[in-house]
Amino acid sequence: MKKLLLATTAALGLVVSAGAANATLTYTIWSGNGLSHGATFPVPTTDLIASFTSTTPIDFTNDNPDGGSNTLGDFFNGAPGPNPVPLVSTPPLTSAQLATVMSTADVGSDLSTFIRITETYDLTAPFTGSISHDDGAQIVIDGDSSTGIGSAFICGAPGEASENTEACDFTQLGFHTLTLLYTEDNGSPAILVADIPPESAIPEPASMALLGSGLLGLSVLRRRRRNNG
Repeated sequence: MKKLLLATTAALGLVVSAGAANATLTYTIWSGNGLSHGATFPVPTTDLIASFTSTTPIDFTNDNPDGGSNTLGDFFNGAPGPNPVPLVSTPPLTSAQLATVMSTADVGSDLSTFIRITETYDLTAPFTGSISHDDGAQIVIDGDSSTGIGSAFICGAPGEASENTEACDFTQLGFHTLTLLYTEDNGSPAILVADIPPESAIPEPASMALLGSGLLGLSVLRRRRRNNG
């Protein structure tokens, strides 16, 4: 009996650890001429540059001077933000994607970049995070990831603006979906640093099957003991 209880406890531990290890942020990036300069829904329908997942913290800063280099590689290289960790993505960004220029000066149909980051999180207590950005950015929860229908605004300044830093209060408990929208335009610098709720620990199917087999074995053992008693 003790052995089976230990096995079941181990299975539970595997479920939790497997879920936490697989928590990810999903990125979608569009870059082109004529994209909206506001970090608002709906997201672009053309000029898709990259789509990937990552567990790297949102801490991206390209502080090159105005008119300097302003590529996705500069933005995601992990320096000189307060937590300088280079982006690690699945699949990895190609050299061509990293060389993509994010924006040019606001003259006519200028080049700009629109980034959407999404996650699912689970809160057992209110969480206070933060966001720091230049140009436009906002965080919303529980809305359609394309149209924004039903989204509840949390924090940010969606319109084109200079650098903005503010607190983000997440008071809704339980599972929720989060969408962060960011736009980069009018040349360097480019800044996006966000402290958001930890991603939810959603069990993998294989881990759930392991837990189910442990609970089933416990039930069988109890039935046998009743029959023998």
